[in-house]
Amino acid sequence: MLAGAALLVGSQLPATAEDKAAASAAKVVVLSFEGAVTPAISDYLVRGMRRAAEGGAALTVIQMDTPGGLDTSMRDIIKQILASTVPVAVFVGPSGARAASAGTYILYASHFAAMAPATNLGAATPVAIGIGGARPGGEDKPDERPEKAHEKSDAKQDPKKSAKRDAAEDRSAKTKAPAPQDALSRKQIHDASAYIRGLAQLRGRNAEWAERAVREAVSLSSREALEQKVIDIIATDVADLIAKLNGRKVTVQGVERTLALRGAATEFVRPDWRTELLAVITNPSVALILMMIGIYGLFFEFSNPGFVLPGVVGAISLLLGLFALQLLPVNYAGLALMLLGLAFMVAEAFLPSFGALGIGGVAAFVFGGLMLIDTDLPGFGVPVAFIVTLGVVSALLVFAIVGLAVRARSRPVLAGREEIAGSAGVVVDDFAGEGWVRTRGELWRAVSTVPLAKGERVRVKGHQGPRARGRTGAAGKPRREDMTEWNIGYAGILAFIVIAIAASLRILREYERGVVFLLGRFWRVKGPGLIVIIPGIQQMVRVDLRTLVLDVPSQDVISRDNVSVKVNAVVYFRVVDPEKAIIQVENYLSATSQLAQTTLRAVLGKHELDEMLAEREKLNLDIQQVLDAQTDAWGIKVSNVEIKHVDIDESMVRAIAKQAEAERDRRAKVIHAEGELQAAEKLLQAAQQLARQPEAMQLRYMQTLAAIAGDKSNTIVFPLPVDVFGAVKQALGGGRSGA
Repeated sequence: MLAGAALLVGSQLPATAEDKAAASAAKVVVLSFEGAVTPAISDYLVRGMRRAAEGGAALTVIQMDTPGGLDTSMRDIIKQILASTVPVAVFVGPSGARAASAGTYILYASHFAAMAPATNLGAATPVAIGIGGARPGGEDKPDERPEKAHEKSDAKQDPKKSAKRDAAEDRSAKTKAPAPQDALSRKQIHDASAYIRGLAQLRGRNAEWAERAVREAVSLSSREALEQKVIDIIATDVADLIAKLNGRKVTVQGVERTLALRGAATEFVRPDWRTELLAVITNPSVALILMMIGIYGLFFEFSNPGFVLPGVVGAISLLLGLFALQLLPVNYAGLALMLLGLAFMVAEAFLPSFGALGIGGVAAFVFGGLMLIDTDLPGFGVPVAFIVTLGVVSALLVFAIVGLAVRARSRPVLAGREEIAGSAGVVVDDFAGEGWVRTRGELWRAVSTVPLAKGERVRVKGHQGPRARGRTGAAGKPRREDMTEWNIGYAGILAFIVIAIAASLRILREYERGVVFLLGRFWRVKGPGLIVIIPGIQQMVRVDLRTLVLDVPSQDVISRDNVSVKVNAVVYFRVVDPEKAIIQVENYLSATSQLAQTTLRAVLGKHELDEMLAEREKLNLDIQQVLDAQTDAWGIKVSNVEIKHVDIDESMVRAIAKQAEAERDRRAKVIHAEGELQAAEKLLQAAQQLARQPEAMQLRYMQTLAAIAGDKSNTIVFPLPVDVFGAVKQALGGGRSGA
């Protein structure tokens, strides 16, 4: 009590120097907005009031010009006003502005309610949102409770005030709306009436007129509002408002204080980037665009896994769109129609409906867009032209995809068994009836109705299992807020349809085929291109038709001459019949690998080591033909086999080296002997020639003497023929006998 008396006495004393200093240090935070009360505006005002309280502001002013807005956003703003530790003054301005619907509630919740001249407020009847609520209407009698309360209040008021109020009622009679009669609308009206009546009682304002503004949608001008104690002040602008509020008393959180605003600094707080971003994405048109981008992005990502960019952009856009829609008064039937329309337009690309699905999808999309934002609140509708434009663009996109798909399907297939027909080939060996033909770098067993010679060029007419049918001819190029239960049902059905469509679409590349099973039984081989699989009923197994490279690990082989070696190889093969590759063998990759290992050992075991080292090309062909014949039943075509390395034991390497060395010695001796033989033969020929011509011997002798004479040696040996000694002997013998 003493403290309270001291406070009261102190408030009546003249302002001291300290009070003036405090006033000069005071700060007024001004927040302003125009347009509907949206989640973005709610976020901006709530954060602005909190910032004012944290900054020690003396007053927060909210200047507004609004036609109304969302109930949830309005209640968030009012909650913050009621919880604020700083007085909040709501100012409807500038002149010509209004505080309709949600703006009236915010005005009633403020500590100080002010309006500029030529402004108005009222028309606070809740507007039905969504397909679950009915709009006020009908010609039934209005609720009698406000009228009775009005009559009771008339008895308590003086005639002058009653006359003024009656005049105001007459002026607003044209805007009076009949009370709704359906249960949900009555609940909404009663709830809103109780809410604004509580705010009026809290701030000491006219509660009766507040209820009429809700139940009968009446409105007042600024002058009438001041006369009926709906507002506290009429001010021309914010500066005038601050001047008129200076020195006024206000109770904030149970504490009475006096506003000292003379010389206070005014801080205008503008919306930041967060508020601007939230305002953009909560625009119904932008939310709709984000939803479409999200759906298309995820569709393309699911259709082409690994492309990444459409999935990232689509996921972000879809989440932003869903966030915006959960803040907006969305009609879920309209949303369901829009998504159903998109689903129809996508399905047009896969089902032969001759445009029925596409046209129906465009119609569903447009009608859903018109119903999407189901409210009469200004600023929350989606322009019809915008919806039609989106529908036309979506339709053009879908039909463009259809056109591309048709063109892609009309192109010749470049992989699989279909590519073999029409290709050119060369006969490997002479044959009549059946033989081998090389085409597209592969060996194929071919059947021909006429005999074919080695090297002759042929063209493949078709493919029959492991054989190719061909004919002779010149080779040429090959041919080439609250939601009703049935809204939840709509959402569930829509989610099921979207998931089912996304799960049923598959894209097979040019080199892929899909083996489709229907309830466990083989149905058909599909691809390439875009195909549809019925989820839960059909299953698909992808098969790659490109040439696969299989590395055969080292195998221990014993040759025909009992030499142990290790041999590894590489096998090139591809799938030509996807049906057989999936049905006839559990895992064609593993099966081909195991078969290649056993075939490598079996074929090489029939040959000697020397053949393994010297005749690899022949061995490669033998292994390829054996493998190709055995894998035909699996739909596999073995194109080529190459032996990579023959690993011999170290002792065998030494033995081979000794053998090679001995072979080289043998060849050297043979060559030397052959040289001696050839020399002897030449000497014999020379002797025979000299025997036939004795004169030649003498000439040879003279040549020898001439050669010796030219030499500088000290010793000269004169060879004497034997017949010379015979002649000398005869001469000597004759002389003796004569003596």
